[in-house]
Amino acid sequence: MLLGLLGFMLLGLLVYTLLGLLEYTLLGLLSFMLLGLLESTLLGQLKYTLLGLPESVLLGLLGFVLLGLLKYTLLGLLECTLLGLLGFTAGPTQVHAAGPTRIHAAGPTQVCAAGPTRVHAAGLT
Repeated sequence: MLLGLLGFMLLGLLVYTLLGLLEYTLLGLLSFMLLGLLESTLLGQLKYTLLGLPESVLLGLLGFVLLGLLKYTLLGLLECTLLGLLGFTAGPTQVHAAGPTRIHAAGPTQVCAAGPTRVHAAGLT
């Protein structure tokens, strides 16, 4: 009984000191650092850009350009490769215009232009 109480007390002290210290130091620092970084970047940008219209216009254009580039490169590549190879072309030739023109041929070669021109071989080149 005494050993059980002693073990319980020692383990309790270890748990409450070590884990408590870890929680209050590491997690506290992380939460304050991460929240501080979020506030100083995202919320701070929102505050300062909403107050300054030229900055918000520039950031809006930047976001629009970056998201547009991601959409037209990543999604365009996925469309040109995966969907084209999975039988995306129902007829002999389909032309899709979503930003840059894409040409999918159901014959031996596929030409997909999403940024630089790419040639994909669906059969023999």
